[in-house]
Amino acid sequence: MNYTIFLTEPIGVSRSFRTPLRKYVDLEAALSSFVERACEKLRGDNLRATGLVVSIRTNPFVPTNYYSNSYTLTFSNSKSTPEMIRYALFGLKKIFKPDRDYKKAGVMLIGLTSQTQMSFLTPHHPKTEILMKSIDQLNRKYGSRTLLYASSLQSHALKSYRKMLSQRYTTCWHELRTVT
Repeated sequence: MNYTIFLTEPIGVSRSFRTPLRKYVDLEAALSSFVERACEKLRGDNLRATGLVVSIRTNPFVPTNYYSNSYTLTFSNSKSTPEMIRYALFGLKKIFKPDRDYKKAGVMLIGLTSQTQMSFLTPHHPKTEILMKSIDQLNRKYGSRTLLYASSLQSHALKSYRKMLSQRYTTCWHELRTVT
């Protein structure tokens, strides 16, 4: 008996930007890196997604220029990062409005399944699965974002603001507190 189990919790990755983004390429890079992270989580849980939601918004505290929109895409089961990046960028093209200062963006993988249900319309590529597994292993071994996709190369505007970063007493030896 072959069946598909849909899980209720989507996998989402979103961030607020330190400085608002106006350029399409900056939003493209941000969403691509969010898709990379979401797909890593997806494969880590041995799941596949049947849909993706792309969302962007400007600063809600500037009501005169506020804009918020999302775009939902559905597809057959997938856990391929390049495929989902293409879907996310397609959705971004549909909802992006120029001359806006975007403060937040995100992606959400929806329709998660634990069983692969193959479609005759969508070809199955075992080499893609091997590639995804290899990239995930190398990123785990050598550090996050060791290998990444060109569309997710971050500009200076997307760098995290780390001035107020909390210390990592429990996870980093050189930040461990000493008692005197």
